[in-house]
Amino acid sequence: MSDNEHPPGSLLAKDTTPTWEMELLISGVTVFALLQLAGLLDQAYLALRPKLDVDWDSLTRLLFAYSKMSVLTLAVAFVLHLILRAHWIALVGMNSIYPDGVRWDRLKIGAIKQRLIEQRGITLVNRIEAADNRSSIVFALGVTFALTLACLALLVSLGFAISALLVRLLDWPWLMPNGTFAVVALVALPYALAHLLDRGFGKRLGADGRTARAIAWIYRAYARVGYGSDNNSTLTLLQSHVGERKVFALTLVSILFIAAIVMGQLALQQGKFSIGDYANWPDAELGAVDSVIDQHYRDQAGQTDALLPSIDSMFPRGDYLSLIVPFNPRRHPALLAETCPGIWQAADTFSQRQPLLECMAQLQQLTVDGQAQQMLTPRFYSDPRTAQQGMLMVVPIRNLGAGEHVLGLKRPLAANGDKSDPGRARYQIAFWK
Repeated sequence: MSDNEHPPGSLLAKDTTPTWEMELLISGVTVFALLQLAGLLDQAYLALRPKLDVDWDSLTRLLFAYSKMSVLTLAVAFVLHLILRAHWIALVGMNSIYPDGVRWDRLKIGAIKQRLIEQRGITLVNRIEAADNRSSIVFALGVTFALTLACLALLVSLGFAISALLVRLLDWPWLMPNGTFAVVALVALPYALAHLLDRGFGKRLGADGRTARAIAWIYRAYARVGYGSDNNSTLTLLQSHVGERKVFALTLVSILFIAAIVMGQLALQQGKFSIGDYANWPDAELGAVDSVIDQHYRDQAGQTDALLPSIDSMFPRGDYLSLIVPFNPRRHPALLAETCPGIWQAADTFSQRQPLLECMAQLQQLTVDGQAQQMLTPRFYSDPRTAQQGMLMVVPIRNLGAGEHVLGLKRPLAANGDKSDPGRARYQIAFWK
């Protein structure tokens, strides 16, 4: 069949993006998988975070943020691409149905508006081409931003690995975790200096001069590992046609938008704030004697609050109550080092295992209805729900009367705060017999 056998408007324009079918296929297949992957990243991070000390927590938070931003950037780009492509398909279909375009004489519009429309000269074919171009640009930028964030996560991981190695070899604890950013800055510094020199003095330098050869050598070295504008063809091509400032502003706004989504979602998952709270109704607060926190009861708690002490149930049965006190790697080490430094430093020896447990139990200042519990024998324990390492204490409740009782523990406060509110210095776990 020749082209002339097709009715007007039934064929795609010759300059239609040749990859549109592949773009639709990739977007449609991967968008749902990416949204599921974002949820899996949340679960993995929230399960891993309670087991990390301060240094590893800093790195993991960064890697989680970059990874989640990369996944969400791809997901948002693909969803937006599908919407834009759907709009483009709708325009192509309407052009096929009505190839003669808009009949302005049949519309009730004023003469001035009609003249303005005619002066602008925007036809349906122009809109089809613009929609086609927008779709491809969004698709390309989404992939580019995601790969950039993934490379940044890889660079941060490399910086952290180098810092950790230097801490181990040279015993420089001050390198963790801030040394990671210093290493990343040092890695990027030669390229940044070469770029500044090239922009400012490149035309004045002789091609065979020592400075020019040094700058060229730096460019080649970074290009071998995929660093440089010539290795990011999509972004460079767009900058050359649209403008560097506009592309930079678009990139910055997009990354900040995705970062706000990631951090906001993480804060919601950790319960730091909620949406739709009652205006004057107080929240149930950790450590408050008038509150009941579900994470304190293992038959109600999930896996996202593995650092909170917990008992079997709000309504325990039998003569004993099992209390699990998780080891908090961000707070307990400093407390143990201050309370029993000799035992904590030698905790890897078998002879110090029991003294360490006793020291840990002493830190809890365990009470039942305000009465100190001194004769309990603690045990090392791993919570099967969360795999969190910690301590188990079995509390006798045989002689307690029917009704409400409160189990109290000292709360390991952060070094930077919480001490200003002594009323929250203890966990208060209510239970009823």
